[in-house]
Amino acid sequence: MGRGRKKTNPKLLEAGGSYKSNPSRQPVEEIAVRAGTPAATPLVLSNDIALGIWNNVIDLLVEMEIVNQTDVFLIEAFVLNYANYLHLQGTLMKEGFTVAGKDGDIKKHPNTSTLKAAQDLHIRYMSELGLTPSARARMASPTGNKADDPVAKLLEGLKG
Repeated sequence: MGRGRKKTNPKLLEAGGSYKSNPSRQPVEEIAVRAGTPAATPLVLSNDIALGIWNNVIDLLVEMEIVNQTDVFLIEAFVLNYANYLHLQGTLMKEGFTVAGKDGDIKKHPNTSTLKAAQDLHIRYMSELGLTPSARARMASPTGNKADDPVAKLLEGLKG
């Protein structure tokens, strides 16, 4: 896992005046995104639970006005991981978080570590998609007034 502050969009940095003292730090090329809402992938379409999650996530991202077709594979990974997490959680709730060992001693269910890994990955995906409070705070302007806020106007240009 990387250290230090997470990257901030160059347009937000420019609006905040980060490049005034040293304009050579400003990136020359802008990363292109493909505008529009991505369609569900064949892998997502093959699983009813994943498709339901896909539709909910797409609706959230459209409402937040941050969805674009370029994120299709990140959204797919998020959806499939979450569907896997739900399946593991259901299995452990049914079978229990402990199992009897060969000697009759109680041991942790083998799927508990897999569940924890899926949960950790899910939280990382949520952060990448802007679905956590801290991720939204990094995208939002500090003033909160969209009408005359230059950062909010720049965010409008970031929508793909």
